[in-house]
Amino acid sequence: MEITLIKRSLVDYSGPVIYENGAVKRVMFDGGYATFDARGVPGWHYFLCDHAGSVRVVADMWGRAEQINHYYPYGLIHKPL
Repeated sequence: MEITLIKRSLVDYSGPVIYENGAVKRVMFDGGYATFDARGVPGWHYFLCDHAGSVRVVADMWGRAEQINHYYPYGLIHKPL
């Protein structure tokens, strides 16, 4: 007999704060967001936007690219070749 366990989490939103299972997961601010490790130490993430306001790069607090986005002319996101 095979048993499959499903992990569920409860996500709450209160203004710019996102909670997961009662703990602060992320705090949004203009230009990015902060995440928190198990000790409560924040990690800062910044949005680098293009002329249209689309997020092109998410950079960490040291300026390293964590996510790079490319868009079609009418706004759909696509993967680079």
